Order: sequence, then C-alpha cells, then structure tokens
Amino acid sequence: MNQRINRQLGFSIVELLIALVISVATVGGLFSIYLNTRVSQDLTEANSRIQESGRFALEYLKRDIRMIGYRGCVSNTPPPTVVNSKDLPLNYDPLINELVGYTIKSGWETDTQFSGEASITSRIRPNTDALLIARMSSISAQLTEKQSDSSANLKIKTSDGVTFDKNEIVYISDCVTADIFTVTNTPNVTGGIATIAHAKGINTTNNLSKAYQSNAHIARYQSTFYFIGDTGRVNKNGSTVFALYQTIINYGSATNKYDTQELIEGVENMKILYGEVLASGNIKYVRHNKGTNTPNMQNVSSIQLGLLISSQDEVSPFEDSQTYHLAQEEISTKTPGYINDRRLRHAFNSSIKIRNRRL
Repeated sequence: MNQRINRQLGFSIVELLIALVISVATVGGLFSIYLNTRVSQDLTEANSRIQESGRFALEYLKRDIRMIGYRGCVSNTPPPTVVNSKDLPLNYDPLINELVGYTIKSGWETDTQFSGEASITSRIRPNTDALLIARMSSISAQLTEKQSDSSANLKIKTSDGVTFDKNEIVYISDCVTADIFTVTNTPNVTGGIATIAHAKGINTTNNLSKAYQSNAHIARYQSTFYFIGDTGRVNKNGSTVFALYQTIINYGSATNKYDTQELIEGVENMKILYGEVLASGNIKYVRHNKGTNTPNMQNVSSIQLGLLISSQDEVSPFEDSQTYHLAQEEISTKTPGYINDRRLRHAFNSSIKIRNRRL
C-alpha cells in the first residue's frame, strides 16, 4: 500500500516538459497580447495628441490671420495711416508690413529685419514657410471726448479694460484715417479717465494727422512672426523635435526686442498659399517665392494654410513613407529635409478669409 502511494507522488519528465511547454505558450501569448495592446494604446494616444495639436495650431493661426490689417473696424478701403513714432524702422509702411510672407530655403534671408536675431535664425527650419502679421490689437478703447486740436492729449475710460505704458507704440483709427505713435507719458488716471500724451521727441511731431473725434478707437500696435523651429530637444530615439514658434516684436528707438516662444510641439512643417485678387476679380493662389512669381501681398484676400504634425516618439511599426499635402504642396521622402522615421504624422489644411480686406 505504501509503495503504491509513493509511486503517485511525482511527475514524469515527459509530464514536466508538457507542463513547461504549456506554461511558456500561455505566458508568451499573454505577453504578445500585452505588447499588441501597448502598441495600440501608444498609437491611439499619439494620434489623439496629434489631432489636439493640429486643431489648436490651426485655430491659433486662423484667429490671427483673419485679423490681418485690423484697424478698429472693417472698411472697403484701408485708411491712410501716418507713422509718427520714431520707434518704428525708418520708412516703415504699415500697409506693406501687415502681411509679409517668407519661404525659408537653406537658411534665413539675410536682408530681412530678423537677420541678426539669433532666437529666430538659430531655430528656423529650412524648407518651410513663415509669416509676419502686423495689426491693431483687437482689444481697444474708445475716446471719451474729441480732441480740441491734433496736438491734444487723448482720453479713454479705464473701465474699457485697456491700459497703456510709457514708450508703448499705439494705433488710433476712426476707419477714415489712422495714426501710429509712441506714448510719451505714464498715463495718469483721474475719475476713471486715463490721459495719453504723444509729445515730440520719441515721435516726429506732437501733432496727429488730425483731431480725432470720440468715435475713434485706440489700441496697441502689434507685430507677430510665426515660424517652424528646432526646439533643441530630441525624442527617446534621438530624432529632432520641431515646434511652431511665435515671435512678438516690440519696436524701440534704440533696438527692437524680440520675444520668441514655443507655441505647439510637434509641428514639423508649414506651407502657405496666398490668394491674390486679380484685376479680373478672380483669385489666384500662389506661393511666396522671393524674386519670382511673388504675389502682391496688399491684394491678398485669403490664405491656404497647411501644417504637418508629428508624434513625439516613434510609435509606428513601420517607417513613414507617406506623401502629405500641405497647401497643395507634396511633402514626401523626396522632399529636402524630410525625416524618414517611425513617428506618426498627419496633415492639417485650412482656407482662411482675411476679414479686413474686401478686395
């Protein structure tokens, strides 16, 4: 009886091998399911982040592009604008500078206002487009009373929520005429009314182009440059991470100040088509190519914008060999500077009407 019990206590080698094979197969299957689930989760998360970044980047740029040339109102004919501020570059033309396009080839164009600004030139990516937008800020205040003459101070209500600082460049417009000048005082407030001076010295003269009435609006004059740049970071595979950058230009009498900041990570490329209104009334979409077939930017009424967004890490099992279309331009492995890796990518395109140009 005891001998029979002892024979039943162990497993044979064959039984152990079979159990081992079954265990390995089970664990292997579970690990394979885990890996597949992890890859699927990484793809889903990367795609969600791309969609989020793409929508945000498009909306951010569309909001500013729509407001190109904003002067306090929408008018069929841009009001003549007198530049009184000495802080702006010599012979500065606000009509020309409200929309400037750039096509970045192998490097930065040396004859532009950004040629000496390292925060731009050290980052900007070749084979991309860039855009400069200047306009009156959409946050403005209305004059509380008309000027007695063109040299009189300007008065606004503090309840309008707009404040100005000394040496700040501002824009005043009534849609018939407009002036750009520098605030020469620290605006004092009495009874909820702020007084703004525009004296000679920092300005060419203490006279505006006319005495403005109480229907005029005053706001900051803002100039913003958008470009694709190298963040200086790499992902875990060692690939360069690019982003959409914004540079806010603060003009000054001694030197211009450039506040460059990263807006949205993962924006790899930007392409722009400019919708130029021809004499026939038709719209022709063209690229900004310096010296050849350059559109008349003052006749541009709309813009086609294309952005290429990538995931941060290489989550795809295959190298990216797709062809993307950005503003009707093909971006593929044949494009100079194209990165052929396993990052997930998506193209975002939008047509944008410039609201303040009724051409």
